[in-house]
Amino acid sequence: TDATPANIRAGLPVVSIQTGAHKYDEARKRLDDVRPISPNNLQARYLIALIDFQEKKTVAARDAALQILKFAPEHLPTLVLTGAAESALGAHTQAQAHLGTVLERAPRYLLARKLLALSLTKSGDFKRALDVIQPGLNQAPKDPLLLAMAADAHLKLQNFSAAVEYFEKAAVLDPNNALLRTGLGISRLGVGQVARAFNELESAVQMDTTGYQADVVLVYSHLQRRNYDEALRASQSLEQKQPKNPVTHNLKGLIYTGQKDFQSARKSFGQALTLQPRFLPAATNLAL
Repeated sequence: TDATPANIRAGLPVVSIQTGAHKYDEARKRLDDVRPISPNNLQARYLIALIDFQEKKTVAARDAALQILKFAPEHLPTLVLTGAAESALGAHTQAQAHLGTVLERAPRYLLARKLLALSLTKSGDFKRALDVIQPGLNQAPKDPLLLAMAADAHLKLQNFSAAVEYFEKAAVLDPNNALLRTGLGISRLGVGQVARAFNELESAVQMDTTGYQADVVLVYSHLQRRNYDEALRASQSLEQKQPKNPVTHNLKGLIYTGQKDFQSARKSFGQALTLQPRFLPAATNLAL
């Protein structure tokens, strides 16, 4: 038979490759052959939990990983997987405990460092996130994700000059990333580089053909400066991308309000409420 311990050990690297290639059905089939022969095989159980996580079965992945830690509490990949799952489920205290344990034992474990920084960012602890990110940047100074996370943390802390620096570095490595361009534009506004900021935001709008974050930021930025004609032009791109989003029509209503075109403003706010009757910003604006 092929289901001998030696063949199982030889086959598990194949499962790892299949998992990395997103061939989850093939990987699960091989693992199903392993279970009856070696039910407590650490690598097999870890790979099952990893596949669950990658297939968005986050609770199952977390539970499977916690079971592994009961008999292998120092297995670093499982600790990382548990932290990633806990973070995805919003349990950031638990996630940070698991990932912190990994970094205590393996400070150069870059994936654990990124996941811990991400969890800290999600939980609003931006200063600690930067403390976690910096050793990673010392290790991998051209890692675009670490640079982007550092930039975002500085932006949240309103350290605009530092945010510009990190967003610029990240954008060089990933020049077609609309989110990076958007962040760079916001950061430039923060340091008063208005013309360059709008250039960045307009570039982000052109790059992002499906999302609309850059469009919203561009419109808001023009509104804050009472550039109503520019805001209206910018809103056209947003309306093309998101015609059924109440945010789109609420923004148009604000533009028309700024232009003293109250009839058009009421129409736009009303359209937003038709799309989403409980959309409070549009209801408030319409009442005003």
